[in-house]
Amino acid sequence: MIRQYIGARYTPKFSGVYDPTQQYENLEVVDNGSGTTYISKKDVPPNTPLTDTEYWAVYGASSGAILDLQTRTTALENDNINIKLDITQLQGSVLGIQSDLDDLRDEIEAQSKRRIIIISDSYGLERGSNTPWTEYFQTISGLSSSDYFTWSEGSMGFNRTGDGGHTAQTLLTAHASEVSNPNEITDVVFGLGLNDMNGLTGLDEAIANCITYTKTTFPKAKIWIGYIGNQKSKATAVFNNYIASVNAYKDNAIKNGAIYISDVEYVMHNWDFFQSDGIHPTSNGCREIASFVNSFMLGGASYGVSKTCTFTSSYLNTTYASIRQTMEGAISRIYLVLYGFANAVTIGAGLAVKIGSINNPLLGGSGGDSFGGEIFITVSNELVPFKWFVYDGDLYLQNLNSSVQYTIALGTTVRFTSGDFATIIC
Repeated sequence: MIRQYIGARYTPKFSGVYDPTQQYENLEVVDNGSGTTYISKKDVPPNTPLTDTEYWAVYGASSGAILDLQTRTTALENDNINIKLDITQLQGSVLGIQSDLDDLRDEIEAQSKRRIIIISDSYGLERGSNTPWTEYFQTISGLSSSDYFTWSEGSMGFNRTGDGGHTAQTLLTAHASEVSNPNEITDVVFGLGLNDMNGLTGLDEAIANCITYTKTTFPKAKIWIGYIGNQKSKATAVFNNYIASVNAYKDNAIKNGAIYISDVEYVMHNWDFFQSDGIHPTSNGCREIASFVNSFMLGGASYGVSKTCTFTSSYLNTTYASIRQTMEGAISRIYLVLYGFANAVTIGAGLAVKIGSINNPLLGGSGGDSFGGEIFITVSNELVPFKWFVYDGDLYLQNLNSSVQYTIALGTTVRFTSGDFATIIC
């Protein structure tokens, strides 16, 4: 029985060597076995010879061409199979890449979620009506209570035992178990300072040991160290200890792989930020500290202070002079340029006379004293050496001669070159 199709064939079908017992459809091509090919004109019943021109016509292609065409057709089919396999493999690779991207996205999201620990001294505790800087930090940073841990103890430092018997390291050790997953902590901040002025011996080792412990306990956290403490008044010996402890914080943070919060020690260079004890910050001071620390951790700029002084004097012609005060490191510097004496002034042997007042909140504390440079003033046509210094915001001239009294005449010019300055400890 002849097979039935919907629609007529319109392309030849190659059916190999002619088989007389086989029926053929229209447009089938067969080989007579001798190299000649025939194509059916219409459906061919069995036992119809190739010489029957009613059903067959010479097609002309050789059997080799047919075999070659069949071979190429088979090759194309194999190529198609291979392409399908490649597509399947590519789809698998795409799925793998997508999985990697999903993992990377999860990792980035985890890293962008900050979980912070802060260790502080009495600056991190409420004193009177002030809000501690550690509380302001949580508000400014927007951290939830589950992502923020802070522990503070008065009188404590890296090397100084606090009121509760802890150093910074032992306080962190005592509370570390409160963190359910230490690997999720992104930052550990040590905001300490003044208490270590009285614990310089062994301070380097204490800082190094604390950093090592923190790295081990919270292996994925950045470690930040900031010298946040200050005080209004510093005698020379206290000031030297202050500078030494600040430098110890900076040097050992860098040396041991932590990050020093540069310039945070300058934030409290404003008397308005101190409580009446001259040591602890007001709420405004705490807010400034918290804002600076958070900004620095996010890549913000360092802190800078620049103030303009008002200078008054009954001896010096202030319209003929200028005075400038800036912050440099942990000290303020007063630059005096050129003055003319508006009134005569007598300075006793070895004594000092106040010749002017500097009105500036940075210089308003008591006990802030330091000698400035030596200067020479013309007295009776003789160049006489004097020293000048600032004490409690007042400018003094000191007679260095312990046996001779000098009177500086009206109109005498005093020149302070750019290299001369008074160091104000604040």
